[in-house]
Amino acid sequence: MADIALSAVITMAIEITANLVISEGSGLYWLQEHINWIEREMKRIQSYLEDADAKEVRGRGVANLINDIKDLAHDVEDVLDTFLPQMASQKRKTGNLSCARTSACTLLTWNCYVERKFAVEIEKIRQRVADIDRSRTTYGITSDGDRAENDAWDSRRPFLHADEQHIIGFDKDIQKLEAKLLNVESKYDVISIVGMPGLGKTTLAKKVFKSIKHRFECSAMVYVSQKPNPREIKKDIARQVGLDQKEKREEYLETSLYEFLEEKRYIIMLDDIWKNETWDALKICIPISFANGGRILLTSRNTGVGRYIGGESSLHELVPLNPNDSWKLFSKMVMDPLGNTDVACVPPELTDVSRQIIERCGGLPLAIVLTTSLLLSREKTEHAWKGVLGSMGQGEGDKLTKILDLSYKDLPIRLKPCFLYFGLFPESHEISVFQLVNLWVADKLISASETSGDRTVEDMGEDYLNNLVSRNLIQVVSRRFDGRIRSCRIHDVLHNYSISIAVGSNFFSTLSNISSHSSMRVRRFTTHLSSITKLTSLNHQTPKLRGLLCFNKEGILGVEQPRKIFKEFIFLRVLSIECRLGQYLSVPNEIGNFIHLSYLGLSGNWHAKFPATVCNLKNLLTLDAGKCMLLSLPTLIWQMKQLRHLILPATVVFHNPIVGGCKIKNRDMLPIEASLPDLQTLFLVSDDRLKANWLYNFVSLRKLGISYSTEQIIEVLSASTPISDKLENMRLVWSLLYLHECPMTKFDFSHYQNLYKLHLEGSMGKLPNPHTFPPNLTKLTLRMTAFDEDSMEAMKKLPKLRILKMQEGSYKGKSIACFGVQDFPQLEVLQIRGEPHLEELVTEESAMPKLRKLTISSCKNLSTLSGRLRNIMDDDKIVL
Repeated sequence: MADIALSAVITMAIEITANLVISEGSGLYWLQEHINWIEREMKRIQSYLEDADAKEVRGRGVANLINDIKDLAHDVEDVLDTFLPQMASQKRKTGNLSCARTSACTLLTWNCYVERKFAVEIEKIRQRVADIDRSRTTYGITSDGDRAENDAWDSRRPFLHADEQHIIGFDKDIQKLEAKLLNVESKYDVISIVGMPGLGKTTLAKKVFKSIKHRFECSAMVYVSQKPNPREIKKDIARQVGLDQKEKREEYLETSLYEFLEEKRYIIMLDDIWKNETWDALKICIPISFANGGRILLTSRNTGVGRYIGGESSLHELVPLNPNDSWKLFSKMVMDPLGNTDVACVPPELTDVSRQIIERCGGLPLAIVLTTSLLLSREKTEHAWKGVLGSMGQGEGDKLTKILDLSYKDLPIRLKPCFLYFGLFPESHEISVFQLVNLWVADKLISASETSGDRTVEDMGEDYLNNLVSRNLIQVVSRRFDGRIRSCRIHDVLHNYSISIAVGSNFFSTLSNISSHSSMRVRRFTTHLSSITKLTSLNHQTPKLRGLLCFNKEGILGVEQPRKIFKEFIFLRVLSIECRLGQYLSVPNEIGNFIHLSYLGLSGNWHAKFPATVCNLKNLLTLDAGKCMLLSLPTLIWQMKQLRHLILPATVVFHNPIVGGCKIKNRDMLPIEASLPDLQTLFLVSDDRLKANWLYNFVSLRKLGISYSTEQIIEVLSASTPISDKLENMRLVWSLLYLHECPMTKFDFSHYQNLYKLHLEGSMGKLPNPHTFPPNLTKLTLRMTAFDEDSMEAMKKLPKLRILKMQEGSYKGKSIACFGVQDFPQLEVLQIRGEPHLEELVTEESAMPKLRKLTISSCKNLSTLSGRLRNIMDDDKIVL
């Protein structure tokens, strides 16, 4: 974990250097040498750790050295976070008071004091680096050694050829894979069984391979491993397929094996392949034309590897066992480990604890097998088995942990903290990707220095997540209309693993492991079932705290706890609280001292008023209060130039600051102009809080939501403005309950080339002409629009529309009829809900040619539905 801390400091140093270069005239340019030195030394120490890991150097001395390095990295981060803001602030004040000689002199004296203190701290760091360098030499960790090839294949190699007594839950998988591999006309020349560790990929592959290998002329089954020796793997394949001549296996191995296989119908199983490069080394001796019906069967934890070798069509994604199969496997393993009977029953007195154990295993066959091996060594009593249940996921040396370690250690350094971050969330929690990525960005796990061109840190965050998903460490829960991940979760077994790694390395802490002794170095803290009140009531000193997350929607937060938070945790970058508030909260002025705060998330029945000092948060990137009841913000928030995401609740009030000792009551008297050049998300704000002309200044917007839109808003949005260049998602709501129709005379979104998702809500009467819609519109949601049948005819012509949601009161016509391929040519998903006027929905065979999902609900008068649509609806198991 020291490598993560070092990586964070290196990233921080790079960003500081970039800012110093940009602002060379700021008076802080002299810091360049110090920051460059920090970056150089941290990189050098990082290389020492990589050498130690590559050579598998172990021992108490090395462990202590790594802990020293981790503490050093954290302390460097603290020094930078403490002194740089002070110096930057004082430099600005000195510049502003240059004409006031006394004040300027006082500030200059203070600057000299702060800079001297900073220099002293840097000197202490230099001394500690020298001490670490001496220790490094003492323990023999050098930076000039090459990583030795690992010729010793690990203990999984003999497992590949062992028979297993119990294979449960794979019947359908086995049938499907055998059919693909044996089908002579099949395009599946490569089958890639992929999935997270412990799912039984190797067990499944072995079963399939052994059952069909006799149908091929020759076969080979080899274990690749994380640290493969390609030469030895090739020789093993040659031996198994029957390449007998020693000369051919030694001198001309690649050529001889290739020519041999080219004339055979073969099947080769490659178990546990980790890297694309490994396949690149092997494929030179394996014909890939498959002209003679050759087959490759492989297993991998990384979906990307399977996709690289065999393409998307080769993937066979393995999923956890369902509860019924988990119970069957558990019962057989614990009651009949030798497979002597067909039926094995768990005694009634052990049923409850058995089900708890199975639930903890999360459908992973490996977890079930390893856990039952522990149970077999104990008495069959409830007390003994509850002891195993209580220890599950806590052992650092058990086999499952070692297997998970392989996947974790294979992660690039930049992805390790992102993976551990999932442990901050509750078990089985569905995590919003928007929230997750912005937490990563706020906690500096993603560096702006890694972006290029039009790509943002948010784009990088999605790339990081996709990488973790590809490695089967994270599960996708839902996807957006464009295929991007909307929400995700981590498997319970991996969740426990991430917590054990994170807590053991001080990446974050929980209530169960924090103490008065350890609290001084706590960097992040999370609480799930308990209220955050418990943390504040413990009175532990946590001066280094960077992140505080509370997930307890049912817990009640008293007024004093937020006050304590806002006053004490001045290093916070992340503050996310999901819980109920006891009463109205007036956030204290001290929140303005959170100069490092980048993410502020509030969720629950909050009625919170923020003071004008919130505008002092110069590093605040995300304010997410969309799930609050009521929020009161200062109007000056519209001038927080660094804001990237502003998510507001349905009810938000803006209040004016005190100017010259008097509070400005009329908002129009306040000379304020919105200036948010980096704002990507603005959702959901009403028009009386948003001046239409401000939209010209939001040049980076990707998502915009406006409630009670006015004619002025529509007119500005319809004009050719910078906002139209990047906007991807727009939600417009105007007067509901049919009080008046939205003026659509100015509606023209044809210049929004990147606008793929549009939500229109409120009475319209008629939809605008098709040519006024965004040309690449993919998803359209309508609610309470009350448009007529003529408008439906226009909507059918939208050329790229794939998803159409017609919700309550969107359509006042009685019939929807589609004829010919020109009607909804690309539509794949149609949802109709709450349309009391609709009586018939009919289509010809050629209409809606790509429709695959149809959901209809609360349409009480719908009596006629064409046969084709009825068949689609019967097959559709997904409710959108």
